[in-house]
Amino acid sequence: MPLEGSIEELSLFDLFQLLSLSQKTGTLIVKNEEGEVEIFFREGRIIAVKKETFIKEKKEAQEVIFFLLDTNKGYFSFSDSKIPGGLKEDFSLRVDNLILEGSRRIDELAKIKQSLPSKTTVLMLSPKATNANSLDLTSTDWEIISYVDGARNIGEIIEIMGNEYDTKKHIYGLMKTGLLTTSKQVYKEKKEEVQKDPKKILLDTANELYLNRDFTASKSILRKIISLYPEEKEILYNLALTMIRTGEFVEAKEISEKLIVESGGFSEEKIEELDNVLNSILKFVK
Repeated sequence: MPLEGSIEELSLFDLFQLLSLSQKTGTLIVKNEEGEVEIFFREGRIIAVKKETFIKEKKEAQEVIFFLLDTNKGYFSFSDSKIPGGLKEDFSLRVDNLILEGSRRIDELAKIKQSLPSKTTVLMLSPKATNANSLDLTSTDWEIISYVDGARNIGEIIEIMGNEYDTKKHIYGLMKTGLLTTSKQVYKEKKEEVQKDPKKILLDTANELYLNRDFTASKSILRKIISLYPEEKEILYNLALTMIRTGEFVEAKEISEKLIVESGGFSEEKIEELDNVLNSILKFVK
């Protein structure tokens, strides 16, 4: 007979501990408003996790479990000794380690939740963000900044990033340093200036990365700028130059051909020079 019930009655922390201490083998199914997750145990250790499909990466599986541990509503069912025949053990996770890390994250996230606005709050770059280049920001920080366009809210950015815990932690840090603010607050402070800031800050960042020879990161930010400002032909030109440095000659050539057809007022001489350089490179590499 399966062990089953609501999470309100038996928390997943307690359930995981029970399955670990009793060294159970079987399948745990957890259902909540986010969907259904299957967790497979062998002798008290987690050997596989399925969310629609089997999750192969250990880190990704851990993130799914951490998210579940923070769930306080839903339903669970554990089938003792029942696991699919031929199930591949993708990893072996100790439950006690997961519980310790999960507890720490939930405590930290609870503090962050108290300081962060709701998920429906739209974020914008603060006028103070012009000093962003002088700060020691991580690639995750820059990626979050690139998604802040005055239209996306916190929930949408979390969905794009894919890791709620890390994303909230980084957003919290960016707001604490004054780089991010809410649209309501910015509107009161300096509406016109803020509307110009996002593109300028991202361009400055891409240029600095380029000068520091971090061409891959520079290319990534330029792509994001183009997604926000598709009519900016100069940015497209800069992207092609950067792609030459990353060895993506065919893609850079496609951009130059696009610019030849539609320069958008950008220097035709520069476009022609770029196209000639790419033609020479492509002949050489062939």
